[in-house]
Amino acid sequence: MMDYSVYTSVENIYKICNTVEAATILNNNALIYSDQGFYDKAKKLIDQARSIREELLGKEHSDTATTYSSIASVEKDHGHYNDAIGWYEKALSIQMNDPSTLLNAAATYYLIADVHDKLCNYDQAMENYQTALNIREKELGKNHPDTAMVYNGIANIYRNQENFAPAMKWYNDALKLDNISRTDQVSLVY
Repeated sequence: MMDYSVYTSVENIYKICNTVEAATILNNNALIYSDQGFYDKAKKLIDQARSIREELLGKEHSDTATTYSSIASVEKDHGHYNDAIGWYEKALSIQMNDPSTLLNAAATYYLIADVHDKLCNYDQAMENYQTALNIREKELGKNHPDTAMVYNGIANIYRNQENFAPAMKWYNDALKLDNISRTDQVSLVY
């Protein structure tokens, strides 16, 4: 069994340090606790990170949006899907107003789609995947691996609805893009 006491003492140090760096460390530790199923610890740390970032950077800063997304992740990990959607949407409202974070917005749309998929809200999931796809194609191009990832999400929606023909098409398109991006990566090496 791993000894977590070192992390606990580090977290106590960051409780008294109101810096952006402390917020980042608290945020990341919260995600680790969430991954391990320690919701209460994760929630406590992510709330501290949010408070620090809101105080130092403001509620409309892109780093604060990152913390809002992390809160959503913690909520999603623990089955609080509607809360997760609310936090993702809060992050998205910031990301969509900053052209430098459009790819983050695409990722957030993707994550919102994933939550809607878990809730069997397939129309809303598809709408969010499509928005993520539109942004990624515009910003990265149609042959980027992140675009293939969205294709895979869209395929999952069709599969979950037992609509297998379009699911296979989207899965195959994702596979083609994955192969194209690997070929492009290899040609860059040589």
